[in-house]
Amino acid sequence: MTWTKVAVAVTGPIALLLVICTPTHAGSRPAACSLLSAAEVVHAVGVPVGPARTRVNSERVTSCVFAADGGGTVSVLLRRNASADWRAEQRRRMTSAGSFRPVSGMGDSAFLLDNREQGAALCVFSGEYYLQISVFRLGGADTVLPPAEELARRALSRL
Repeated sequence: MTWTKVAVAVTGPIALLLVICTPTHAGSRPAACSLLSAAEVVHAVGVPVGPARTRVNSERVTSCVFAADGGGTVSVLLRRNASADWRAEQRRRMTSAGSFRPVSGMGDSAFLLDNREQGAALCVFSGEYYLQISVFRLGGADTVLPPAEELARRALSRL
């Protein structure tokens, strides 16, 4: 648990500044853009990227993108509170589709969507979360898998 400070200023005959400390649960509703910094993405992929830009931020799904200099992107998608039925259907689809291959040692299970020379998407199931790290136009699938794994491990550690 972390503490959030909220400052409230009351104006009138006497100015008063009141600081209220309220408990918050870090990770109660993580957003994709809060899971990785631009510096971490640069370190992993080896090329400069811009700041995270939010694409979707709904109750269940949040995503953001880091645009690389000269083209290419690193995207983070997080699905919160993924139902058991949804997770089972996605795993079934990924194990039966020829373009996905299993990746060991990540979350409860993980799959790589291999887009050959265009890049790859690493799809990780971990508890109630589904995390997807996509690296496109920065190298082929085999080249971008290690950076995607590094970024996924960092993001998962923050859930």
